[in-house]
Amino acid sequence: MNRNDYDYFKSLHDQENPLMLYNCWDVASANAIEKAGSKAIATSSFAMADA
Repeated sequence: MNRNDYDYFKSLHDQENPLMLYNCWDVASANAIEKAGSKAIATSSFAMADA
């Protein structure tokens, strides 16, 4: 993550509306979350460890 990514992600937390983070379980769910228009995606720690 570079500084611009950090600044963008931080700016998502300073909005009138709350930032909704959806957990992805695998590549398919990450792609679905992205296609749905989410500005950021969380990861499932178990799913990442299981991978």
